[in-house]
Amino acid sequence: MLKLIFHMGDNQKRYVVIFLILLFFVIVVNPFVNADLSDKLFGVWDSITGRAAAVTTSVSVTINRAPIISDITSIAQQTISEQTQTYVTFYFNVSDSDGSGDINGTSAKAQFNRTSGGSIYRTNTSCNSLGAVNSSTMRFECRVDVWYFDNSSFGYNVSVRDNSSNYVEDSDQTFTIASTQGMAMSPTALTFPTVALGASNQSASNDPITVNNSGNAQTLLGRMNITSYNLHGLTTLTEYIAATNFTVNNTDSCAGDVGGIKLANNTRYILSQNLMVAGNVSNGGFTNTTLYFCLWNVPAAGISGQTYDTSASVAWEVRVF
Repeated sequence: MLKLIFHMGDNQKRYVVIFLILLFFVIVVNPFVNADLSDKLFGVWDSITGRAAAVTTSVSVTINRAPIISDITSIAQQTISEQTQTYVTFYFNVSDSDGSGDINGTSAKAQFNRTSGGSIYRTNTSCNSLGAVNSSTMRFECRVDVWYFDNSSFGYNVSVRDNSSNYVEDSDQTFTIASTQGMAMSPTALTFPTVALGASNQSASNDPITVNNSGNAQTLLGRMNITSYNLHGLTTLTEYIAATNFTVNNTDSCAGDVGGIKLANNTRYILSQNLMVAGNVSNGGFTNTTLYFCLWNVPAAGISGQTYDTSASVAWEVRVF
C-alpha cells in the first residue's frame, strides 16, 4: 500500500488559513453585501446541484367602486286625509361603474324626517327595484306613508348598497305637508232620558261628547263653537223645547243655567276649551275636548208628553274653525 504524506511548513499553514477565511467571506458574508455576486455564485451552485430556478407569482387587487344615487324625483306638497294615511311615492336611479348587477336590489331604503316641530320619522326599508335601466343603472320606486297628524316640512333621504356592502346615501331632498284642520266627534247623536214636565237639571244620557283633532293643524284656544236649535215635538210639531233650556260645559256639571254656556236658538257660541293638539287619536293620548250637556229646565206648561228632537228643525253643530 502506498501512502502519501504531506508535510506543510508554517508558511503553508498560514496560506491555508488565509484561504479558508477568504472562502468563508465569499460564501457566507459577501451574499449579504453583494447581491449580484451572491446570485452568480448561487447560480453556479444551482447549475451544479440541479436546484430549481426562482419562481415568480402575479399579484392583483380589485377595488370595488361604490354606487351613485341620482335622478331623485321631487315630491310636491302633500295634503293629508283625516284619520288615515297618505301614500307618498317617488323614484330614483342608482348607477354602478361595476355594472347594474353589482347593485343590491333589495337594499334600497327611504326615510322621511320632519325638520321642525319635533322629530317624526316615516320609513320604508324595502323600496321596490324596477330593474335595470341600462348596463350600469337600476331604477327604484319608494312609497312612504305619512299620517294625518304629520305636518310641517320634511327632509327625505334614500340609501342603497352594492353586493360588496359599499353604502351610499342622498339626504338633500325636502317637501312640505299642507296644514289641514279637521275634527272627529263621538257620539254624533245626543240623547236624554225620559223626563217629566217641570223637571230640572237632567244630564244627557250619553255625554260627554268627545272632540278630537283629526287633522294636522293645531286648533287654538277659543276656535271651537256650537250652534243649537229648538227641539220640536214629533207628534205636535208646533210644540217645542227651547234651546235656551240647555247648557253646555266642559265639566260634568248640571246645576241650572249658571254652569257652562246657556244656549239659544240658531245662535253660535264660542267654546273656550283646551288647545286642540294634532296627534294620533287612536292611541288615546290626544283626546282634546269633552262636552257635557244639561237640560236644566223642562217646561211645566205649553208642551205635551211626546218625543222632541231636531228632525223637524236643524241638527246642532259643533265646529272647529
